[in-house]
Amino acid sequence: MKGRFDLNNNTRRFLLTGLTIILLITGGMTVLKYLQPTQEQKEVPVYSFESTAGIDYQVFFSPNNFFPQQSAGPGQAYITPLTEYVEAHFNYLLTSDEPADIQGQYSATALLTGYVEKKQGEERIKVKAWEINNNVVPATPFSGQQDRLELSTAAPINIRHYTNFAETVAKEIRFSADVVELKVTYDIAGTVKTLQGETQLQAAPYMLIPIKGNSFMVEGVLEDKKEGSITEMQTVPIPGIEQTRLTWLIISCVMLILLVGTWVVTRGTTPDPLLRELASIFKKHGDRIVHVAEGLPGISKDLLLKVNSFENLVAVADEISQPILYEMVAEEIHNFYVIDDPLLYTYHPSPLLLEHDVSESIGSARKTDEVDF
Repeated sequence: MKGRFDLNNNTRRFLLTGLTIILLITGGMTVLKYLQPTQEQKEVPVYSFESTAGIDYQVFFSPNNFFPQQSAGPGQAYITPLTEYVEAHFNYLLTSDEPADIQGQYSATALLTGYVEKKQGEERIKVKAWEINNNVVPATPFSGQQDRLELSTAAPINIRHYTNFAETVAKEIRFSADVVELKVTYDIAGTVKTLQGETQLQAAPYMLIPIKGNSFMVEGVLEDKKEGSITEMQTVPIPGIEQTRLTWLIISCVMLILLVGTWVVTRGTTPDPLLRELASIFKKHGDRIVHVAEGLPGISKDLLLKVNSFENLVAVADEISQPILYEMVAEEIHNFYVIDDPLLYTYHPSPLLLEHDVSESIGSARKTDEVDF
């Protein structure tokens, strides 16, 4: 075929093998992707909601001769002896994308706990010594068929009452806890029901108030945000499967075109061993080879010594300190000589000279006196 590119057989074989392997891999991936299902069973949300339960507060002070301020908002330190009570505001908001049957109850409890601090390793831990529990807001049910639910209630937390209780315990039973903390928890629990199923509501923000000491700051988790949903099993498309299939198919087609194109437009060639050997000789020893332009004089066959390799000829040249002579008798006839008068050492890599007498080739090419080899 005209227009084909010649490539070394080994190079062409390597290229075709590599393209074939890549084609097999991409083809296998293409088949695998087309065997893969395009749909799957998956839990899909059919109803979802967001909820926020929070505690806000205002601290109220007893009348005194030092400060005219009657109350203070969140985020500061408060003087315990001047604190009368904390007004806690409990709020809950639920929003959803569609109406549902919402049922449950909320309550608020105050847990006063006395701790003994104990050293454990390099840390100090709190060990509970005593505890009392009071209802701040009794359990209150709620229900509705709606997509928005708002709950709000308020209750006073009598700080003076809990402070006095801790002091009375220390005085009456002669035991003073190292740490006394008041934990007020706003607890919400319920269910959300739809035709597709139901899910649970749960939230429990809390405020933590240290009772023992001359001052306190309100800490804890004052806001509890949650998301919920009702799910059901549905058959849904696998994301990206069609695009993945198309991508692997295109890659496989490109590799097939490259493989067929390489096979069609190239042909393998075997490097000429003669030219390869000549190139190796001149690369290694070119600086010590003398090119002969007008040919060598005739010499008797008895004085002509053939060597089996160019390296042997190099060894002879080194031994007698003579240059290596080179002549190209014909396109495929190349001769190398070393003269050691009266002897002539020769090496000829041309395959043609293995079948023909060297003297005949040289004599016919130069048209000089016949030389016997």
